[in-house]
Amino acid sequence: MDNNNSGTIAPPPPPNPNAGAPPPAESKSGKVLKTLAIVGCLGFLGCILSVCGGIGYLFYLEESVTYGEPTEDEIVKKKVKMEEPFDFDFTWNGVNYAGHDVWLVIEGKRDGDDFEVEGAVGCSRYGDPSPRTFKLALKDYGVARYKKTKKGKFTAWFKVYDEYSRARSTPYTCKGVAKATKGSVSKARVVVTRRQRPSDFLSF
Repeated sequence: MDNNNSGTIAPPPPPNPNAGAPPPAESKSGKVLKTLAIVGCLGFLGCILSVCGGIGYLFYLEESVTYGEPTEDEIVKKKVKMEEPFDFDFTWNGVNYAGHDVWLVIEGKRDGDDFEVEGAVGCSRYGDPSPRTFKLALKDYGVARYKKTKKGKFTAWFKVYDEYSRARSTPYTCKGVAKATKGSVSKARVVVTRRQRPSDFLSF
C-alpha cells in the first residue's frame, strides 16, 4: 500500500486579520512635508517667471528707445529765427548716463518737393561751445515727424546735434545758428529731448 501523501490537498491558510482593512492614514508630518514641497516648487517657478518677465521688459525698454526719433521727454523749448544766433542751456544731473538730442522744429514751405536747412550748433559744460555744422534735407536720416500740409507747406523735426554724457550738476551751454537754403521758414523752435536706456541707467 502506497503511503505517499503527495496527492492530498493542503488545508487553506488561515485568514489574514488585516485583509480588507483601509490603508494606514498618512501621518501629519508627511502631509506638512508634501505641502511644503508643493509650495516650494510653485515659489521657485514664480521666481523664474518673474526674472524672465523682468529681463524681457528691460529688453523691450532697451530696444524701444530709438535714436532717429524724438522722445516725449522734452526739456527745452525755445523759439528761434533763421539766420539769427540763438542760445539755450540744459542740465543732466540724473542717474549715470543719458543722451540729449537737439532738434530744429520747422514749419515752412517746400521748394518743389524738397527743403534744405544748414547751420551749426554746439554745446559744452566747460568753456565756449565748439559748433558742429549740419546740412539736412527732408529725405535725409535725422529728419523725423515730417508731415505735408496744403499748398506745399510742411512741418518736420531736424536733428542738428546730440550729446551723450554722464550726470553732472554743471549745465550745458549751447549756441547755434541756422538758415534755409531751399524753401522758406515761417516758424522755428529748438527742442532738446532726453533719452535713457536701461543700459545707460545701469552704466558705471
